Amino acid sequence: MKKGLRHIFPVLLLIAALLSLASCVGVDNLRKMNLRSGKVVNVQFPPIGSRTLAVTVKLDIENPAGYVRMSDISGVIRSKDLVLGRFTADDFAIDARCDQEYLFLMYLTPDEGMSLLKVLALLKDFSPDDYVFDIDLRLSGNPSAKGPRYQLKDQPVRALLKNIR
Repeated sequence: MKKGLRHIFPVLLLIAALLSLASCVGVDNLRKMNLRSGKVVNVQFPPIGSRTLAVTVKLDIENPAGYVRMSDISGVIRSKDLVLGRFTADDFAIDARCDQEYLFLMYLTPDEGMSLLKVLALLKDFSPDDYVFDIDLRLSGNPSAKGPRYQLKDQPVRALLKNIR
């Protein structure tokens, strides 16, 4: 991966949002987790005819609490007046009482009217003070249940950075 690609995607912000969601929705298991590190390990550029980037992130998570499953993950990343793009992610489960690394796969699609190159140019000088995001997902403590849906709107990216240790 090119040197510049490691820091231009706000993927870790999504992970931080998922783990910090507890403060907003009161999910005890998430609140007890510690995201020790996260690193983009692969960026797969879209095939011809597609505009969606596939991004794989390696996460080092310590979970002294119970099992948590996150599903139906989607959202929007935007500045005050410009939507950069939309994201979705594969379902993601964190085992109970674990201390391990996980691979998290998410998909970033530039908004209509935004080219992939324009998004990459904007994210090259990414400043967390300039962006907010919305996220919509389901949380469950049971592997076979979908769980209730939670939505967070206008979450400042700057506030989430403090959750990545």
